[in-house]
Amino acid sequence: MGTFQRSTSRRPAAGQPLSWQRRGLTLVELLMVSAVMAILATTLAALATTVQVANQQQLGHGLALQHGQVAIGRIERAIQGATVNQQFPGFIVMSETVNGSTFPDTLVVWKPKGQPAAPDGLPRVNELVVFTPASDDSARFVELRRSSDTSEVPPLANDDDWRYLMSKLKSSAYADYGSRAAVLTDLMRVGVVTNSSGQPVGKRGCIRFEQVLRPSAAEWKSYQTGSVSWKSLPWVQGIYGANFGQRQALCRIELQLRPGDVVSHDKQLAIPFFGSAAIYYSLER
Repeated sequence: MGTFQRSTSRRPAAGQPLSWQRRGLTLVELLMVSAVMAILATTLAALATTVQVANQQQLGHGLALQHGQVAIGRIERAIQGATVNQQFPGFIVMSETVNGSTFPDTLVVWKPKGQPAAPDGLPRVNELVVFTPASDDSARFVELRRSSDTSEVPPLANDDDWRYLMSKLKSSAYADYGSRAAVLTDLMRVGVVTNSSGQPVGKRGCIRFEQVLRPSAAEWKSYQTGSVSWKSLPWVQGIYGANFGQRQALCRIELQLRPGDVVSHDKQLAIPFFGSAAIYYSLER
């Protein structure tokens, strides 16, 4: 007779649940899972960073837009409310030359708080409003007024006297109790001025003013010397008579701001703002 081999496996007793043996993950499978999780974590981190950067840029552009509109609007309103006569055309643009480069970054407006002291003469210093980069920080664009100085400004032909006056106003704006400086923006883009060897020699705020007179100062002088006739002067809109002619004083403005708290002054980060304002008055024959 054959022999029967006795099984050594044990069956569970009646009512006892079956237990299944589970196999663990291999090393290769663990490495694959870890790699997938690392890729997902990197992707999520990059996405979060992109969203954060985009949000900061949007906030920065919004802040710069607000600053630019306020600054341009304040300048335009000052020009449109300026006092003007034949000796002073309401406003002038002051330029400074650094290493052969000219920077027309200072605007002087005749805007007294009340009635001008000499409506037919030259302004007083305390009647001037000056828009210029701050002397201690080129990124700040300020509005200056020196209310304590009642002296008369120099004639327009005296360039050296005007430069001295502007230097005095800018240097005393933060120390003299009689001076007031209002910061219109601290986001102005700053450019580095270099010499012929490419070495930096200073920094300038990116604000530019341009004055356009019609008839121009040269054309008016030519008429006064008799080389140009009254009728041939380029009167604005052709408005002139036997004794009076209409003149336009136009100011163009360009201001470059950085988007918010971005500290880099790279040109690609600059946001340009443009404005203009004009006043009209009569020249007497």
